[in-house]
Amino acid sequence: ITHAQGFNGLSSKLINHLSSGTGIWYDYANVQRFIINNEEKMRIHSNGNVGIGTTDPKDKLHVKSGNIIIDKEWGYICWGNDTNTNAAIRSGTMDSVKVVQIMQAGAPTMTVKGSNVGIGTSSPSTILTLKKPIDSVAYGAGTQMIDFKSYFTGYDEDTVKASIYCGVSDDGSLNTQAGYMAFMTADGTELPSERMRIERSGNVGIGETNPSHRFEVGGYTHPDTPTMKVYGDA
Repeated sequence: ITHAQGFNGLSSKLINHLSSGTGIWYDYANVQRFIINNEEKMRIHSNGNVGIGTTDPKDKLHVKSGNIIIDKEWGYICWGNDTNTNAAIRSGTMDSVKVVQIMQAGAPTMTVKGSNVGIGTSSPSTILTLKKPIDSVAYGAGTQMIDFKSYFTGYDEDTVKASIYCGVSDDGSLNTQAGYMAFMTADGTELPSERMRIERSGNVGIGETNPSHRFEVGGYTHPDTPTMKVYGDA
């Protein structure tokens, strides 16, 4: 352990291996510098920021021109002091496939498994898989799976304009493996409402939530106002 003249004529304390140019400097700016082969590799500023490959760390850990490797199965990066209650990212192996998961309160909310992405599921079966419980336990209930928030700049930028709605079908009889898909739009006066449905049977209803034919149009209210027009050559 030696003392040496510091920068700008100010003293610095030096722990040094002279022949290799390796040591730890405690310099005039209250910065701890780690030197290898006469080249700074890491420093700790007086504010607690740590820089690796940089002399000006902007936050608690600042790595420049390098990577961070977590060599642990299901290793976490956590925002907060508890992986069970805070947001985190973890990575590991599932079914012999590398997986990255975004966690909330200890449970995965999004999983990237190979090239497949799952939201609400850890077992995505295709490029994008969405899983979500229905809104109620009533027969035929469903839930909005995808919302679309297109907007005119500066106006109603966060309102839902259209949605895709999916549910457990009770067409004919309840079958928890059967489903339907519905398409919803907002008319500007209320929340999105269902406009078209494809039932488990393949029947399609427009303005009809329980189509009994292959194609059924509901909402026929006046004989002088046709519900559907078909154009084409005779």
